[in-house]
Amino acid sequence: MIGARTHSGCSEWEPGFSLLEVLIAMGLTGLLLVGVLPLFTKSMTNNAEGNQLTEVTNRARLRVEELMALPIDAEEITVPAGELELVTTELFSPSEERWIEESLYADSAEPHFTRTIRVRQFNMSALGPTDLEFEDDEVLPGGTPASEVEIKEILVRVNGGRPSLLNIMGGRKAVTLRVLKSV
Repeated sequence: MIGARTHSGCSEWEPGFSLLEVLIAMGLTGLLLVGVLPLFTKSMTNNAEGNQLTEVTNRARLRVEELMALPIDAEEITVPAGELELVTTELFSPSEERWIEESLYADSAEPHFTRTIRVRQFNMSALGPTDLEFEDDEVLPGGTPASEVEIKEILVRVNGGRPSLLNIMGGRKAVTLRVLKSV
């Protein structure tokens, strides 16, 4: 009985819970915890994913701002002669805490982020009043006279870790920012 128990040979009731009542209460509490525990683990997972997405977005946005501040003929956004685009891939070294070109990355640690930058160039005739997308056949090759290059499309993609099939399939967080820089 809740609230009372007796000793053998005693006629007085003592307040408290019996062992059976304590075991039932523990069982019910355990069942409640088993039902609530997945909510806590999912919350922690969502929080970690949100933090990673924020970090990836900030790193992409920072690089876009750096490239937009450059003059249109800056070497960092100049397409090499004979090529249709300039593509650079950099990895963020956790030990050095800086971006390193992929071909020069020798750190044994897995990179925290991969950043891919693609630059293509166009002239204004590639845009129409209703067509704001560039087609592959409208790209101006590297070496085109500077007077004809009026727009540069800069695409920055940052994702967690090394480039892999997981990144393509959406296993890791990635952000792609596309901006147009004009003369």
